[in-house]
Amino acid sequence: MTVLVVVVLAVGLLFSLRILWRQNWALQELRDAARRGQPLLREQNSTGDLPAWPGLTQTINQLITDNTALRHQRTDQLAQLEATLGNLREAVLIVDEANYIHLANRALREIFPAARDLANL
Repeated sequence: MTVLVVVVLAVGLLFSLRILWRQNWALQELRDAARRGQPLLREQNSTGDLPAWPGLTQTINQLITDNTALRHQRTDQLAQLEATLGNLREAVLIVDEANYIHLANRALREIFPAARDLANL
């Protein structure tokens, strides 16, 4: 009888570990998709063991899509701003709160030639 209980507990433990391993693998795939900035395909990860998985995947995919759209919008706006400010004779430098230089127009680079070597221009 004791052997039967041990065998049942061992099988239950192995089944639980398998589910845990699949969940961990699925979460790693989702994390990697978020880091790559590419939506996770549902066919890649059909984890039936995770009831909340479809909602989580859909939410993460939507966040990735929104983030990509915002990056494109920001790039377009900076290009438009650079085109507008690029021909001014006054030097213009746009810096964010983290001191990241987003834009330095031609007049600034002519006044300060060392500004051409800034890493994030």
